[in-house]
Amino acid sequence: MKTNGEILTGLMAKTIADGEIPYRANRSAVAAFDISEDPKDGQMELMSMFEGIDVFISDLEEIGDGLAVVARKARSYAR
Repeated sequence: MKTNGEILTGLMAKTIADGEIPYRANRSAVAAFDISEDPKDGQMELMSMFEGIDVFISDLEEIGDGLAVVARKARSYAR
């Protein structure tokens, strides 16, 4: 069984990795629009960015849920 710290560390690592997706897609979109002047490719990259942001937000919500569980456990131990 994983400890709270291991679970939260895993969630954080996943969130950071998933956060790279919209970041890289945004950079690719900027390059497509501004450098390559390829609006079709730029639009595809923007869609990837928006989908990646959704995943990133879900990951952050998961971390919040995990932190709430840890806080509840800590309160019960303190009593």
